[in-house]
Amino acid sequence: MSLCCCSDWFFNVSHEVLNPMYCLFQYANDRNYSLQINPASSINPDHLLYFRFMGRFIAMVSSKLH
Repeated sequence: MSLCCCSDWFFNVSHEVLNPMYCLFQYANDRNYSLQINPASSINPDHLLYFRFMGRFIAMVSSKLH
């Protein structure tokens, strides 16, 4: 897989999992696009699996950047 393809994949996955419509994250304020963990994320029954995936995803992206 080429670097460009990987970059596109990382970009698309990050935008999808950070989507506030999944109730995992919410906007921190109205002035910018800062996100924070949604205290009501447990409404999604698989929220812990998603957060675990996000941790691994961030670790993978970090290792690819260095």
